[in-house]
Amino acid sequence: MSCNLFLCIVDAIKYHDTYFEQRIDALLDLNYLLCKKLTLCLECWHTVC
Repeated sequence: MSCNLFLCIVDAIKYHDTYFEQRIDALLDLNYLLCKKLTLCLECWHTVC
């Protein structure tokens, strides 16, 4: 996947779903960045399919 395509997908998902927003967790640490979360989701999806 090209970098431009990945960034377009990241932008589309960022505005569609709040799960991918970077927030502070219960331990007052920032959770994973959007790109890292999306990469992990795509890897899991690729493994299952």
